[in-house]
Amino acid sequence: MENEDKLEKAVRAIKSDESILNCVLEMVDTIENKEGNLNSGDDAEEAVVGVIQKAGVMMLEKWAEKKSREAESQAVAEGEVRPHEKKNLLAHVPWRYKAGDTGLSFQKKESP
Repeated sequence: MENEDKLEKAVRAIKSDESILNCVLEMVDTIENKEGNLNSGDDAEEAVVGVIQKAGVMMLEKWAEKKSREAESQAVAEGEVRPHEKKNLLAHVPWRYKAGDTGLSFQKKESP
């Protein structure tokens, strides 16, 4: 893959997801030491490791979300699973009572 292709791929990814843009900008700010607080190698290492850890967590979350969507789509396409729908009252009523028993109790009024 040539550098132009890599650059185009990176730009598409950054344009498509704001969290990727924020991650890249944080890396650039760390490299440029905009805050001026990275005076030693230890400070720089700690800052870089922190940025990389956050980026790693974000990437793993994106990967897991994508895999979850793919698995759900595949299961639905293969008919293994139906999308979940909330049951309404009619789904419960016929099975709750024995045959002939409506579950309703009527009291006769006594006549004087």
